[in-house]
Amino acid sequence: MSEGLEGILLLLGVTVVAALASHALIAKYLVASLVAAFLSVAAFQGLNYAHLGYVDPFLPVAVVLSAAICFVLSLAIGLPFRRKRLEQARRARRDKHP
Repeated sequence: MSEGLEGILLLLGVTVVAALASHALIAKYLVASLVAAFLSVAAFQGLNYAHLGYVDPFLPVAVVLSAAICFVLSLAIGLPFRRKRLEQARRARRDKHP
């Protein structure tokens, strides 16, 4: 497996974990997605630094691109959480006002 593929798989794994945790803990969909993207990028760059032993010279570009990827992935992962919360809110309104 090449280093590039390992990096992509690591980024995806970190993003999935961060997105699941943030959407489970934060009720607002967009806020949870932004938090997940921020945490994913920070964790990925920290792991990249630990692996390389130095800061990537293309850090600004890597941060922007990985943040965009992580945000979109987090939005997709958060959809089931959003749907569940919307259904619970509809049920609560329906039960409150029969």
